Amino acid sequence: MKNFVNFSFRSSLSLAMSVMMAASLVGAGGLSASASAQDGAGGTSSPGTMGTKPPIVLADFENGIQGWSKDGARYTSVSISAETDPDIVRFGSKSLKLEYDFTGQLGTSGAYALPDEDIVIDGYPEKIGMWFYGANDDHWIRAQLKDGEDKAFPIDFTSEDPGVDWTGWKYIEAAVPKGKPLPLKLDLAVRVMEPKDSKKNKAVVYVDNIRAVYGPTDDDLVNPTIDGVFPADGSTTKAYLTPIRAAVKDDENGSGIDPASVRMKLDGELVTPSLDGGTVTYTPGKPLAGGYHEVQLRVKDKFGNPADKTWTFFVEGQPGFVIGGAVKANAGSTFQVDLSVSQSSALQGAQLRLLYDPNKLKVVDAEPKVDGIQAAAVHARLGKAELVANQADNNAGSLTFGIQDLPKAASLPKDGKLATVTFEVNSSATGTTDIRLVDGLLQTRDGSSMPAFHLPQRIELGHELALAIDGVYQEAETTFKVTDAKGKPVKDTEISLLASPEVSHSATVSDGGAPIRKAADASSEVLEEAAAGSVYLATRESNGFTEVYTRTGVKGWIASGQLTLKPWQRTLGYTDKNGELRSGLLTLAPLRYTIQAKSKSAYSAPMPVQIVSVKGSHTPEQVVLTWSDNPKTTQSITWRTMPQVKDTVVQYAKADGFAGFNSAPAVTVKGASSTMLHTEGAMQIHTALLTGLAPGTEYVYRVGDGSGEAWSKEHTFRTEADTAQPFSFLFVSDSQSDKKEGFDIHRDVVSKGLERFPDARFLLHTGDFVEDGAKLIQWEQYMASMQNIGSKLPIVGTLGNHDVYGDGEDVFRQLFQFPENGPEGEKEWVYSFDYGDAHFAVLNSEAGTDSMAKQAAWLKEDMAKTGEKWKIVLFHRAPYFSNNMRGPDSTLTLFAPVVEELGVDLVLVGHDHAYARTYPMKDGKPVTSGESGTLYLIGGSSGPKFYPETKYPYLDVLYGEDIQVYTGIQVDESGIRIEAWNRNGQLVDRHTMTKAK
Repeated sequence: MKNFVNFSFRSSLSLAMSVMMAASLVGAGGLSASASAQDGAGGTSSPGTMGTKPPIVLADFENGIQGWSKDGARYTSVSISAETDPDIVRFGSKSLKLEYDFTGQLGTSGAYALPDEDIVIDGYPEKIGMWFYGANDDHWIRAQLKDGEDKAFPIDFTSEDPGVDWTGWKYIEAAVPKGKPLPLKLDLAVRVMEPKDSKKNKAVVYVDNIRAVYGPTDDDLVNPTIDGVFPADGSTTKAYLTPIRAAVKDDENGSGIDPASVRMKLDGELVTPSLDGGTVTYTPGKPLAGGYHEVQLRVKDKFGNPADKTWTFFVEGQPGFVIGGAVKANAGSTFQVDLSVSQSSALQGAQLRLLYDPNKLKVVDAEPKVDGIQAAAVHARLGKAELVANQADNNAGSLTFGIQDLPKAASLPKDGKLATVTFEVNSSATGTTDIRLVDGLLQTRDGSSMPAFHLPQRIELGHELALAIDGVYQEAETTFKVTDAKGKPVKDTEISLLASPEVSHSATVSDGGAPIRKAADASSEVLEEAAAGSVYLATRESNGFTEVYTRTGVKGWIASGQLTLKPWQRTLGYTDKNGELRSGLLTLAPLRYTIQAKSKSAYSAPMPVQIVSVKGSHTPEQVVLTWSDNPKTTQSITWRTMPQVKDTVVQYAKADGFAGFNSAPAVTVKGASSTMLHTEGAMQIHTALLTGLAPGTEYVYRVGDGSGEAWSKEHTFRTEADTAQPFSFLFVSDSQSDKKEGFDIHRDVVSKGLERFPDARFLLHTGDFVEDGAKLIQWEQYMASMQNIGSKLPIVGTLGNHDVYGDGEDVFRQLFQFPENGPEGEKEWVYSFDYGDAHFAVLNSEAGTDSMAKQAAWLKEDMAKTGEKWKIVLFHRAPYFSNNMRGPDSTLTLFAPVVEELGVDLVLVGHDHAYARTYPMKDGKPVTSGESGTLYLIGGSSGPKFYPETKYPYLDVLYGEDIQVYTGIQVDESGIRIEAWNRNGQLVDRHTMTKAK
């Protein structure tokens, strides 16, 4: 597996827009996106260059995937192969096919195709280009190069948002950063990436002719267009010999439509259309059957750029097939589909096949006394008409039906119904399923025949019961609750296991306990001791021992004579009058099950359940202070315990004269708690809000469940003064680590910052708390590293791009209590508060462009309400960046113009892992003549990771040493004083901001 770097940034800008903005900011050497190409025959260079070195093809895949491998991250499956279908291949006879399945994965998923040996690139290209067949799934397309020192760096073919927003072939390019030592090498050639869990899918994409581009070319890189189709998409026509046509057009400066490339299919059959000027036309040689028809048209220009279009129309007044009946059905139920013909009086016979998913549906036999499985034909009215086929195959998922001599039928129904097919829905089926008509053929009375087509009949599958499961962590009592469609409880409902691990028995340990051994041998190593009366899940017996799952999921062996065994039942039990069943069996080990509820013929959807481990203990851990209300009179406190601890209690008293929590001045307050369930474990999150506090006062507090058995140690906090006073806070960013040692570095940085700025009133963090927000262990490590700091110093934070991987933003919201005064959909991620003479507003740069636009509008309203002298805004991504390996993102177009328009004094950001301070910025430009503007401060790294830096013209100060940085910021009526220091105690930057009263 090759090593790779993953610098992540989300942007909704088109590549061209990003290029334009970068160019305006950084001048020569910024990103660019001029078009380039190579010859349509797939040669190694292009004859169509404009006085520059021609492009060089680095990989054309004409030898298949020999010398290529696949890799990825957080995927269900990834594979590569050589695609040879001429309808798909872009150049030559082969393209690279990359298949990926990201479904069910948390965090940033990736699917990669890479050469077994890095491809050395001649010279210094401006860009790397490739033809990419997209699946319109919004994924982010990247590659990775290496420089002459073998250092890896990423390049981007699309932005992270929206990513691939097209279907079919498209030429894409990625700019190569300037100034790298030669030779450059192509390492991870294709990287399909997706950070958002909501966009995880299964798809296939294709790649052809990866090339190095050295300057402008005159290649044709624009796809043709197809429009003006007739009959119009979705229209109805009575003309059964209607010509089918479409207007095709190439780009004005393109190579023109290639007549030899025109391909058309009508109802799945290849036909031969003509191309006259810009119009493709096909006139059927036979009348079209009544009903739906589908046209598929593909053309290419002379450079090979393709265009595809599919449309349908309806012919009325002609014989045709009609499929009618149910469009919704519940699991475990039956439904009917009618097979009919229109204009039956004109027909001699008809035949068809229905295809269906045998994993979801089966045909119910309408003729039990006849061999095989049949549909219910209209026998009583057939007369001497003859059924020539009526046979279903539920293994293959097909039904063949045919009838002839229809004129001899006694009388068909007016609707032309020939048969009714009854389907039964599998009890475990979910989602939707299609019933498709194929091989349709109608014979008319004049002896001619016509193919017949019908759109698939889509069936939406539902469930009459709803199943909810609570308590899926180890040694919890699991509660199953079943309700009907109206939300009412359903009693006597069977709760059963559709799928479970290899469990055969439950095993109860006899009096005296028993050792659990590594092997079925009395001399084998003891893994742990099993207490008397404890229950384990057993799998098998061998040599007088029984194999069991330990509480951690590891298998071990207990002497069978020390166990009482009870057969493991697939049925867990039945619900009571409240629709509930409680069981402690499932949570004896961290295993995975699939569970379903059944009441007579009604079912719930199958529910996968993973039993997770327990995090925390009875004693409170990871106590952290934040503000969700006024810092003068309130204090928010959050902590965690094991899930079994539900009660939430805080005891506090003024520090002055404190004589213990049992004395009269001490106050006891109850809070609330909820169980945080994560794939890595479960914990109980406790929250409490202390109100009515005295401003400017130090308090002592402890937290627990009120039982007296498990209190935290004593901590302190101080409320804000009643009137505006000078204050300071500590600013850090990007603690981002994936292991304890990295968070230890962060703790050391913050501790040194507090030694230098001991009067800091809070810690401000501008995001990327962790490396991967999908991994709970990293949040735990961060919180543990801050245990003795966050319990006495409130934390103010915003989300970074790494924090939102998986469900990271939800973990963030549960671990920290922040004000809920932001826009809808962004509560506690976007918020504002006052402290001293300053108004702070926190934005979320990781939410996508729609939300960011709403946040910008909210910011205008928020700032209009404040009368504080200083306005400070924080978010993660720096609009004016220092990392030359990234480009402009949506903070530049959506946040920066607004904060500068509003006269915000200071913007605190991160993301670039190098400390930087801009000149005051106004209207996107540095202000160096003494005019007022907005100052942007990039906090650098407070963790183990660093990125390269470039001193762009808008940067006044840039610190590029790979040493962690913290910044003390002091605010009073006269100014804002900024002091940045590195971890080694060296001054990095000192700056003072002032403005008129």
